Amino acid sequence: MANPTSEGMSQQRWERTHDYIEQLFSDDPENWSREDDAAVAAGLPAISVGAAVGRWLSLLAAMSREGGAQLIVEVGTLGGASALALARGLSPSGKIITIEADSHHADFATGALARAGESRVDVRVGEGLKVLPDLVEELGVESCDLLFLDAIKTEYFGYLEAGLSLVRSGGLVVADNVLGVGNGWVPDSIDEEPTRVAIDEFNRMVSDHPRLQGTILPMRQGLLVALVR
Repeated sequence: MANPTSEGMSQQRWERTHDYIEQLFSDDPENWSREDDAAVAAGLPAISVGAAVGRWLSLLAAMSREGGAQLIVEVGTLGGASALALARGLSPSGKIITIEADSHHADFATGALARAGESRVDVRVGEGLKVLPDLVEELGVESCDLLFLDAIKTEYFGYLEAGLSLVRSGGLVVADNVLGVGNGWVPDSIDEEPTRVAIDEFNRMVSDHPRLQGTILPMRQGLLVALVR
């Protein structure tokens, strides 16, 4: 019999590991899988955060401030799954402002969140690069505990530049899909494909940024977590 430790992180082992984590630590609230199915039926792409990433988002929101996050800004609402996960880490009086460029997606998310009984999420329709500067003016600098990025991958660099001033010292910047984009895996090779190049540049920006201390959790398609110093 082959030594199992010699397998390395093969695709098969990666899938087994992911399944194991989801079985133990997934966070799938009642009826949310049904909402995911409804989102796809409504024409939304099947790219919402998985249950295991949802659990991480809940934990990070809860840990971003003692007693839970008071204010979270999210770029990329889609069907509302990530907003709902983040909301479970809010303080009782906390709030999420989530930005969605597609009005159809925003309408679906608003309805799904209402059906889930979550009233602390404010869905803003607009492009992230345009809405974020307005939020800095509206909310003030260092006003939020967590900034979550999960929208257009080629714009991650711009989202961070526009939105970092919103996050207080000791708060968090979190970004999804920082290892895998589309059918490509970023670390395999950084060629001229725009999305892969943009994600690599974003990861390197975070790594080199004097105000950020972070790393990438190698789960699903990669979740970047950075502490704002």
